[in-house]
This record gives sequence, C-alpha cells and structure tokens, in this order.
Amino acid sequence: MTTRTELVEDLMARFPHIPREAVLKEDLLRTGFAFDESALTDNLDGEIKPKSYFIFSFDQKPLAELGEAAKRRPPEEVA
Repeated sequence: MTTRTELVEDLMARFPHIPREAVLKEDLLRTGFAFDESALTDNLDGEIKPKSYFIFSFDQKPLAELGEAAKRRPPEEVA
C-alpha cells in the first residue's frame, strides 16, 4: 500500500511544473487534517491565541464571550 507521503511525492515528481506547495495544499484540502488535543487550548488567559482578528472581521467580541467553539479550536492559519 502506498503511503500518503509517497503519493504526494510521486505527484510532485510527475508534475514538476506545479509548485510543490500547491501539490501539498491540494492534498491537505482533499484529505483534511486533524489537530491533536494537545494543540487545542482551554486557556483564554494564557499565551496561546486561538482566534485572530482581521481588518474586515465582523466578529469583534472578546474571546471570553465567544463560547466553547472559540476556546477549543485549532488556529485559523497554519504557518
């Protein structure tokens, strides 16, 4: 059986004109990914900021008022 890594590397080799980042991104969009419990946070007062605000965000409530969904969620962007 071919692993996911082998599949992605094969696609990168077969289509060298496609940026490697695009191949990886498409695979992530196709299959998804999950965060481990240790990557999520229950701590609104700590150093971890699970929610980011953007210039045109309509969600301008403090984190404490956003409820459980905002407290236990992965980051909005994966760097």
